[in-house]
Amino acid sequence: MSSAFVARGDGHGLFVRDWGCGPPVLLLAGWAMDSRIWGETMLRLNAASLRAIAYDRRGHGRPTDGGGYDYDALADDLSAVIEASSLHDVMPSDRNRKE
Repeated sequence: MSSAFVARGDGHGLFVRDWGCGPPVLLLAGWAMDSRIWGETMLRLNAASLRAIAYDRRGHGRPTDGGGYDYDALADDLSAVIEASSLHDVMPSDRNRKE
């Protein structure tokens, strides 16, 4: 598993976990959670030959504090993770999603 910080222009850094190869799955932690919530899921995705990516949002886990907790900033952070991870045609998933 690799991990890195994605730098944001506002002085904020996002901690990103990226594991495996194959088709990517971007995992979003719910409010008051961080990327560690996806540990078991990332193991299973990796075992299924999928790439799992998860990150810690502002104020959660290990991001550097850059302030700006509005929806625009959070959406820009997600976009930065997608770009830094070289993802295309992304369909994010969250723990609360119901089909």
